[in-house]
Amino acid sequence: MTAAYLEPEAACEIFGGPRGILAWAPGPGTARVVEDGYLVTATWSFASDSRHATGLGCHVSVVEADGTPRLNADGSPVIRTMLFPKSNARMTDIWHVIGLKGTGSDRFSVEDLFVPQRNWATRDDETRRGGAALSVQQPPALRRGVCRGGDGDRP
Repeated sequence: MTAAYLEPEAACEIFGGPRGILAWAPGPGTARVVEDGYLVTATWSFASDSRHATGLGCHVSVVEADGTPRLNADGSPVIRTMLFPKSNARMTDIWHVIGLKGTGSDRFSVEDLFVPQRNWATRDDETRRGGAALSVQQPPALRRGVCRGGDGDRP
């Protein structure tokens, strides 16, 4: 549902094409504010399905240009979900396991990766809701199932 928080152009960049898959990763990172976006730096220990993904997403703390953490009104750190093409990350093959091999959960890193202003998401910003997800074309049977599922009616 991340696409619902993106402008259509950004959603097409991340999810475009018939094989558009987004993989996520836990772990700390920072996004330094720069003109028109952020410089993201971090290493994430694993990202499930990253071997199959076309895009990557990560949650990071935002810091000002001088390194000072950006804070919400309640004093908590501002967290943004940064999205970028997988080709912009350094992937490390770490997933040598007996079970769950198909998840392809490798490590990825970025260092001072420029992420444009349009390629971040947060559920806390009302102005960024309802973008691309509302314009995504779905097969009629899926649209009918999603719409009817909410009121208890079965397709």
